[in-house]
Amino acid sequence: MNKGRFLNEPEVKRHRPQNAAWWKFWALASAWELLAPLEFVSADGTKYTVPKGFVSDGASVPWLLWFLISPTGALFAAAILHDFLYSEEAKRRYGINISRAKADALFKEAAEADGAGGFKSNAAWAGVRVGGWAYWKE
Repeated sequence: MNKGRFLNEPEVKRHRPQNAAWWKFWALASAWELLAPLEFVSADGTKYTVPKGFVSDGASVPWLLWFLISPTGALFAAAILHDFLYSEEAKRRYGINISRAKADALFKEAAEADGAGGFKSNAAWAGVRVGGWAYWKE
């Protein structure tokens, strides 16, 4: 059975927008900007490229669970891909037109490719299925 794979590791830097309100620091502290495109090839052979300059918060894991699932650990590259697939930019600028269920399935596949074991990838997938509706852009 074919498995998805990343063609490269994410190259990132902390993203701190200029003139951001001080009270938004908590959200901005975990923002990451891609310094180079991030490429993933899914099991069906489709290539997804997250463009240089895309900003992601990594894995959106509640801080109380960071000891189990780090936002920048084994789910990091998969989370960047997932954030991109949920974004308006992916749809409008790059013409990626997939369902939310497909984006979430690709996240799970990418998490496994990124080294997240069965428990971690399944727990993260369940989390995006339960909470992702609030962030999904039609």
